[in-house]
Amino acid sequence: MMTVYGLHDYLTTINLPANHTTPPYTPLGKPHFSLYFVGDLTSRNNRYLYTLGRQMQHTEIFLYGKGFDRSAAGDESTLRWIGFTKDTDLITTHHGDFGLCWYGESCETAAGHQGEYMAINTPHKLSLYLRCGTPIIIWRHAAMAAVIEQEGLGIVVDTLGEVERRLEQLTLAEYHTMQRHVQRIAQALAEGQSCRRAVTKAYHMLSGVMDKCY
Repeated sequence: MMTVYGLHDYLTTINLPANHTTPPYTPLGKPHFSLYFVGDLTSRNNRYLYTLGRQMQHTEIFLYGKGFDRSAAGDESTLRWIGFTKDTDLITTHHGDFGLCWYGESCETAAGHQGEYMAINTPHKLSLYLRCGTPIIIWRHAAMAAVIEQEGLGIVVDTLGEVERRLEQLTLAEYHTMQRHVQRIAQALAEGQSCRRAVTKAYHMLSGVMDKCY
């Protein structure tokens, strides 16, 4: 007997105000969105990070974690390495308007063992991004991409080369709508509702089996 858990709960008592992150504006009056990534920054596990700046030459990308090799990244002027930050601090102090849920070797597709795992995995990092109150950018073939798209929690892309164009087309009103959807889900994760829902479903499934036995 099996039940689907869904998004990982992220139990914290930290409450974030609506629209707590507002992107700065360009001289033309358009919102200028930035990204952030939390996790393993080594080229061994996330080689794509070292070419990401070439894919996004006009978008700041904040990197949280250990193992980033500046010399291997070359002249990636849009990358901002912050270093390791505790998750409880990250929720209230992070930089970045979208959490980047992408792993592996390539910006073209989530390749390699880390990237391919996304097709069947629910990353704990995804729940952290949501608890930070930020929408998600995620690979289209990731296991959780359908949830992000259906719930209006972010942007789904085939390649990271699409991201800047999608961000340029995004209005501030559309971004704030995403944030409201994120706030709703984030509150549920903070209260442990994913676990409660899975346990309740398993209980009813088990009750049905037991009823058939008597």
